[in-house]
Amino acid sequence: MNTDKQNLLLIAAALDAQPWDSFAAVPDVDRYARALSGEAPLSDAEKRQLWRSPAARTNFLEARQERIDATAAHWAASRFTTEGWRQAADSSGATTAMVQVTDFTLTVQRDISDPDEPDWILVLTLSERMRTSLPAGSRVRAVDTGGVTWLEGEPDVTRIVSGLWSHDSNPVERLKTFGIRIEPA
Repeated sequence: MNTDKQNLLLIAAALDAQPWDSFAAVPDVDRYARALSGEAPLSDAEKRQLWRSPAARTNFLEARQERIDATAAHWAASRFTTEGWRQAADSSGATTAMVQVTDFTLTVQRDISDPDEPDWILVLTLSERMRTSLPAGSRVRAVDTGGVTWLEGEPDVTRIVSGLWSHDSNPVERLKTFGIRIEPA
């Protein structure tokens, strides 16, 4: 197990062991909703409270989930194309692949600048329509139909989320079996 994962598990265990506190002593769900929208950023004291208070984290996560659910409902009502499949013939040994639909494009490219440890670069580009539908500060996630998360992040001003493939398998080969779904995160 890598050190980052061990550290996350340690932090999660410490947070889970915190004694439960009162909802009356923490900001309510609406306060966190305003913070997530950028309308009223959290104060330093409110940020610290998220680390110390299970009740504060519960309210924060509820506000975050409401935001995700509202975006997903909007995408469904607006008939965004949120799932796509690779449209290509078998290409053994391919170093690039693309899933392109009306509302997003996912490009996979092999980076061989370090031949000893080549990486797969992932670039998710949202349509202008999809990007403008996202509330400020929102994140999106690319997940394949097999349940593997490929990429997650906040789109930049050019509507792009990028990163490196973090799994042991070959993403181009994986696209031969699975489609890609974009969802609010």
